[in-house]
Amino acid sequence: MGNFVRSAVAVVLCFAVMACDGQDGTNGSSCTVVDNHDGTATVSCSDGSTFTVHNGVNGQDGTNGSSCTVVDNHDGTATISCPDGTEVTVGTPTCYRTFRDVPCEAWFFYSVEQLVDDGIIDVADYYRPNDPVNRAEFVKFVITAIDGLASYTAPATPTFTDVQPSAWYYDYIEAGVQLGIVTGYTDASGNLTGEFGPGDTMSRAHAIKILVNAFAIPTTLSPASPFTDVTPEQWFHNYVVTAYNQSVVDGSADGLFHPSDPLTRAYMAQWLVKARNPTPRN
Repeated sequence: MGNFVRSAVAVVLCFAVMACDGQDGTNGSSCTVVDNHDGTATVSCSDGSTFTVHNGVNGQDGTNGSSCTVVDNHDGTATISCPDGTEVTVGTPTCYRTFRDVPCEAWFFYSVEQLVDDGIIDVADYYRPNDPVNRAEFVKFVITAIDGLASYTAPATPTFTDVQPSAWYYDYIEAGVQLGIVTGYTDASGNLTGEFGPGDTMSRAHAIKILVNAFAIPTTLSPASPFTDVTPEQWFHNYVVTAYNQSVVDGSADGLFHPSDPLTRAYMAQWLVKARNPTPRN
């Protein structure tokens, strides 16, 4: 991240809450960046908040006419970015976060940060919380959350025809086989096909089955399913109801679990953290 902002008079848009001297500004306020011709620029917003940032490199004025944007970081700070590549963050953080797209007020913030602290997910600029998790990725997260690969030795002969020893996920999926938490796909008759589908999207129902088995969450079927799309005749019924009664998953406003929907990275983080410490629901 650069230490200076190069800008002359430029109109910028402040998204959501912009911090100034540690105080939150007014949502959606309109801001301007004015070159002071002394190596600084002053940012003034319609809510009355004002702050000064460096406006040049090595004492030189920035490029006149550059158009800059001010973006809320959702942690008590705002980042000013200009087309010439310079960027500066202003304000006082109200919390410290790892990923730019996981704001402090997000419902999954603490789950994501917990997985970072525990070394289960890697640090990067972005977490992509709304992206779906594929089956190989999910198994890696689960195996890492259990105890990693130290206790497992992958076989020389692959269990699945589409999971070869050269693949980055081979050891994780074979560890999942040894733990008995993955079995691969079955056909219409219930027979194993020999395929795992590592690049396929992990469904919410399959994810819950893996989590319940991986962390040996005790079967808990009372009270009954709170979800109208999770009924006793479905293969995932016991897993989902157990996960709900053990506080791994919560109810929803529409009364549905959406078992066939893709598992997003946001829900993956929340469910994984809760599955490691299941708690009977009161």
